[in-house]
Amino acid sequence: RVFKLTQRLPHQHNVVVAVINTRTLHTRTKLLYNKVGVVGGGNFGRLHGTALQQIGVNTLGCFVEPSVETIDLVEKQFPGVSVYKNLDEALDGSDCDSYIISSPSHTHVEFARECIENNKHVLIEKPLTDTLEQAQKFKDFVDTKKGNSSNNADTIVMMGHCLLYNPEIKHLLDVKDSKGPIRHIRSVRHRPASFVSGNSPYKNETPWDLSMWHDLYLVLGLMDGITPNKLCGTSMTIPEWHGGPHVCSADLSWEGCSAHISCSFLTPAGMPQDGFDRNEVFGDGWSAVLNPNPRPLVMFSDSNSHYPLSHDITMLTVQAQAFVNAIQGTHEVPIGARLEDGLHVAKILDALKHSAEQERTVGLHVNTPDELDQQVFADAHIHLFARGQQLENTTIRVWSEVETYNKIAQQFNIKQALVVGYEGAESTQGNNNYIQQLAKKYTWVKPLVN
Repeated sequence: RVFKLTQRLPHQHNVVVAVINTRTLHTRTKLLYNKVGVVGGGNFGRLHGTALQQIGVNTLGCFVEPSVETIDLVEKQFPGVSVYKNLDEALDGSDCDSYIISSPSHTHVEFARECIENNKHVLIEKPLTDTLEQAQKFKDFVDTKKGNSSNNADTIVMMGHCLLYNPEIKHLLDVKDSKGPIRHIRSVRHRPASFVSGNSPYKNETPWDLSMWHDLYLVLGLMDGITPNKLCGTSMTIPEWHGGPHVCSADLSWEGCSAHISCSFLTPAGMPQDGFDRNEVFGDGWSAVLNPNPRPLVMFSDSNSHYPLSHDITMLTVQAQAFVNAIQGTHEVPIGARLEDGLHVAKILDALKHSAEQERTVGLHVNTPDELDQQVFADAHIHLFARGQQLENTTIRVWSEVETYNKIAQQFNIKQALVVGYEGAESTQGNNNYIQQLAKKYTWVKPLVN
């Protein structure tokens, strides 16, 4: 299949692109614009379609949707956009070089694998899969595929994690290191009780997979990706309701910090249509409170209230742009949206489910995405000062060196560190006593005073 396309670009250059065999063409950095297909034409799939249209008039390439009723909705909302009844037809008939997988969660891996087999980039909506075993096998498949084929070496595999692009959350993640150490995180994410009734598309979902993924991503981001030392999951099923569980909670702990997450299908019809979210962070001498859902604007009438920004797609639009940027090679996939990040969350979520089933707290060690293949068991020589440090050429101040290093010790499983005292300058007087006191609190501190 060969065709010629001429398009006037913003820089007023005429570009002629010859495309041969659109199903197998590897396109990263070869096209000056990208066409993205959406697998799944449901509510969220259509939101993705709108987001793609906002970043470029030609960016939305097609939809893949088997349901006749849903196809009608897609065609009314996106006139002129091709709709295919299955992914094979789209891979053969469209010129999309990438796809967003927004189908039912149990099909995510199946569709993503088929796209990657055909050298297409993919953004996979959460959850990655229904089971940890499937997630690990998919990660192995991607690694093998990239290693065995030059065509696949630059294939982008990105996780959908729209909270990364929430401006309030992004700001919190950007400034947290300049604050004192985090001591407690609390997140709640409640969705309507109607999710488990009637013809709801979420009828067979649970708060574990539909909601808690978001909060685990956020908590791990705040804790620099460090796996909690211990965790405990609990769940509750309402006997009269369909499916279950309907309420899920998680308690996670690190040395010096704890987190509590609660997710449910409980909000009544009088509350916002997308439920209610709240995040709280408490640190040494500081705290932050986020109320990301519902959005602040509320409209009232004589009979009810309305939240007109509940379907605001700004975060999805920024995420779509990040996906296209990664495809074009101008930016890397953001930390938190990498496949290894999705697998990390899947491992923790799997442990929480087992904890809830067994009704017990479990210890946990999961290698974080950036850990070395070999772990560091001892650090030979470090200094720790009470005054903190101003990072060179930045406005960021690390207020607590010991808390910063403590995170590193947990991340790389450092069992001991030789902390050498230094009082050779006026500003370091009292350091010997300081590190002796640290040794009483942190087991990895092995002081050497002089």
